[in-house]
Amino acid sequence: MAALACVALLMGCEGSSIPNDFWGDFANYRTKPHYRAFAMTKGGQLAERSAGYAWSAESVDAAIQKSLELCQELRELHKCRVFYIGDINVEGMSDEELKHGKEVYRRNRSATNDDL
Repeated sequence: MAALACVALLMGCEGSSIPNDFWGDFANYRTKPHYRAFAMTKGGQLAERSAGYAWSAESVDAAIQKSLELCQELRELHKCRVFYIGDINVEGMSDEELKHGKEVYRRNRSATNDDL
């Protein structure tokens, strides 16, 4: 049984899907073993944003759940959302698209959005 590893981050950030202040942490997340997920808040003031990520989870769903828990425990004002599972950007996906993305990731841990 793989041990679940995780980290929670509390930072200010501006801009794109993965804000500048999170790029270092996102780069670190991408080096972690699978299954992994990256969650963060979006919107609000700089000091109101947070992120959390999990790796070495037993399943995609376990990684998603833990990343959301870690992100949300730092912030109560804004809801955390999953932005990545593995290397697949799931921001803005419908429930059906996310379900498909999780299946692709389960079959191919190196999958990207190009594989969807």
